[in-house]
Amino acid sequence: MNRRHNSSSSKNNFVRIFEVGPRDGLQNEKTQVPTPIKVEFVNRLSRT
Repeated sequence: MNRRHNSSSSKNNFVRIFEVGPRDGLQNEKTQVPTPIKVEFVNRLSRT
């Protein structure tokens, strides 16, 4: 394994995860979804 990519040689041993489901899902809509509706949608998802 390339030492530069070896996780044991890294000083920062953490993983960062980004949820992109709402963004990717809303790109499939035929019309642009207004920002306030997107915010409400994400807020509802986060409460589930």
